[in-house]
Amino acid sequence: MAALKENPFKTIYVADKIDIKIRKIREINNKYLDEFEQYLKETGLSKKTIENHLLNLDVYLNSYLVRTENGILDWSMEEGCYALDGFLATTL
Repeated sequence: MAALKENPFKTIYVADKIDIKIRKIREINNKYLDEFEQYLKETGLSKKTIENHLLNLDVYLNSYLVRTENGILDWSMEEGCYALDGFLATTL
């Protein structure tokens, strides 16, 4: 990331293309999280259970599916579903 402007109190950085792509992916994923939260609330699950499910899904969507050793992945919904086995195998 290149520094846009430096002063003694603060450095402001210009977001690079990877940061912008990750932010866009996470914005989409956060909409899925909102929809899932609404669904879970309608099922009558406890607040703690809902929080646990949302945390797990957030890690999966916004960390595991987004970053790899080779860069950023832009998965479709179907591709992300198929990757779930690998995620569970590495995190459990």
